Amino acid sequence: MPGLLFLCSCDTLLGMHKAPFSIYSTWGLHDELGDTVRLSEDLAFSALNALDRWADHGLKPDVFHLDAFWYDPARGYRHFHPQYWPRGFEPFLDALRKRNYIPGLWFSTTGLTLEPPAWAESRCPDGHYSLVDGPYADILEGDLHHAAEAWGVRLFKFDFANFTASRTPDRAPQETRALAVERLTGILNGLRAAFPGIHVISHVGYARNQHHQRQGWPHPVAVDPALLEGIDAVFSGDPQCMDIPQTHLTRNLDLYQDRAVWKLHQAGFPLHRIEDHGVVMANTNTACFRGRAGLRRSHIGQLARGARRDLYYGDPSLPTDADLESMARFRAQYFDAWTRRLTTRLLGDGEPGTAPWHGTLTGGAARGLLTLVNPGFNPVTVDLPLTDLFRAGLLFHDGAEAPALQTAPDRLRVTLGPEQMVLIGLGAYAGEAPEAFADPEAPLYRTISPLNAAVRDFPNFGKGISGFSETRKILVTARAWDGKPEEPGHVLPFVFGEQPTPEGATREARAHALLPVRAFDAEGRAVMPLARVPDVPVWSGISWVACVFPPIPGGRIEVCPAFDPPRRVEVEVYGVE
Repeated sequence: MPGLLFLCSCDTLLGMHKAPFSIYSTWGLHDELGDTVRLSEDLAFSALNALDRWADHGLKPDVFHLDAFWYDPARGYRHFHPQYWPRGFEPFLDALRKRNYIPGLWFSTTGLTLEPPAWAESRCPDGHYSLVDGPYADILEGDLHHAAEAWGVRLFKFDFANFTASRTPDRAPQETRALAVERLTGILNGLRAAFPGIHVISHVGYARNQHHQRQGWPHPVAVDPALLEGIDAVFSGDPQCMDIPQTHLTRNLDLYQDRAVWKLHQAGFPLHRIEDHGVVMANTNTACFRGRAGLRRSHIGQLARGARRDLYYGDPSLPTDADLESMARFRAQYFDAWTRRLTTRLLGDGEPGTAPWHGTLTGGAARGLLTLVNPGFNPVTVDLPLTDLFRAGLLFHDGAEAPALQTAPDRLRVTLGPEQMVLIGLGAYAGEAPEAFADPEAPLYRTISPLNAAVRDFPNFGKGISGFSETRKILVTARAWDGKPEEPGHVLPFVFGEQPTPEGATREARAHALLPVRAFDAEGRAVMPLARVPDVPVWSGISWVACVFPPIPGGRIEVCPAFDPPRRVEVEVYGVE
């Protein structure tokens, strides 16, 4: 019976995490939050058909996950949205089964965005439904079992959680939260007992938002590792910008995720129980309109973080055939390592982005996959002790310059250029030819060095910079801090320029209107930048901007913040080539 064989394959693949697995998710291809692209049957079929090319390269995902807003908001989780899925789920589910995909679905944990009448006695003023009061929890439990039994769903993604949603005013929020988490854990463990192959991931609302996203936040992420009793992997965060200026947005998104995983690991979560956002490649607001820029580096990065799965969000038509060949190669290497029960650990001297370098090691010297990242502008030399090291080989580097590896007994030494990432094979993984990829959509500079220039203060705590005699291009970075300029002491980065893109909205990056950087030549004529970061709207905002200008001997640069009230601003100037 095909249906029985399909369900058995689901349970074998995802049950107890006996084998690494791969996921394709539609989020990013559609975006109903910061953008106006809806998930529909036509859109889902377009993704499914595009994945046929992936299969030709040995890269077919195991799971096809339909992300947010597939359901009928008036009838709940047993019904697909009638406007966008007029034929219901069955035709698409049949296509998934014919291609041997495992279905996955997204759920709003406490029902936000839905209004079925049967849930009404659990509804709270903020639009969420209580997991403690009224019928919602029992209905949710039944709907999850229906999805697993009738549709064969084995990947469940839970988002939009509010565990303090309550219809009992005299109950303390802490008690409501504890009861709601206990109820959800019971629901998920009951689902797992009935369908052993399920995999559950959690997203927004499972950690309290206490500024842990900001560089320099000293406290652990406010999330309880006891959630892992019912959840297989806890989310580390959506694509956002790191509070460190860099020369391309895609590297900054990767750096943010490196730090987010590090932060959750510091809070007690094993790496294989942390759900990073994988690779998010699309031309929508949620993906920061990145298209395929930085794809290969991002793909290796999400494998290297040790989640023991390969996850791609967004538009599957974007990768070129060469991209798919590269992705298949590195997926195979990491999957081989995980199948051999090798584990991953984080490397470096502290918080990614703040430390001079960071990385990961899956396995060890006899058989290992080592990633190293230089997040900064200065070259950095990594001198790494590796017990029993006898052989190492470069597998991947971005940029035109291939760093030389120096090996000695029990030691590896390598110098990384500005913002460069490398993947190094150790021992049995060292024999393959290296892949050098100078991504034309996310280029690296060979050198980035500070310039000596005259700086004077401008009104509203801006800066004027002059005295340029350089023949190199000029990079200017400006960072904002959430404190009054005249007050000393430690403050967090100030995030500005949050920018959704509803229909008809501009694609100009609002961040540069709030922290503008302008250049003028020796005659006072405006000089247009060669590049700006960000160069697109950033849904979550950013705490810095960067601009690259052509050489302007005798010219000047002005940074004129438009913050109200004023904020601290730091400006740095570099020569680049």
